[in-house]
Amino acid sequence: MTLPRAGVVRCAKAALPAALARRGLSGDAAVVLNEAGDAFVQQVAARAHALAESVAATAKRKRSTVGEDHVAAALKELDAPAAFLEGVRSTSESEVASGEARKAVLAKKKRRRAKVTPEEQMALAAEQEALFKVAMGDAS
Repeated sequence: MTLPRAGVVRCAKAALPAALARRGLSGDAAVVLNEAGDAFVQQVAARAHALAESVAATAKRKRSTVGEDHVAAALKELDAPAAFLEGVRSTSESEVASGEARKAVLAKKKRRRAKVTPEEQMALAAEQEALFKVAMGDAS
């Protein structure tokens, strides 16, 4: 498994000064960056998995899932620069944010559904069917 070469090259060019980025990267440089990226991701993932396993063992759970907090802890343990840690939120923060967002979406759908009566649904379905016929060229 390797990282997509185009993505690695795009990231590398974004880190270069504009004058150098316009000239591009040699094929050899792209290969080396790709291999380095692969090795880095594998190292962080392995450490994050080990941390998740130790948490699961402590909690006496059979399975563990690698979360954002495990990745952040792995980066810290591997002495990654602070730039790598930017944007890594703890799992609890992201769960709260995603849970609240999901509740808001479900509430909005429920309100939307509650406003349409069965008669309106039948009329909308008939209108939709007529539009499909027109779109398919069968306007009869």
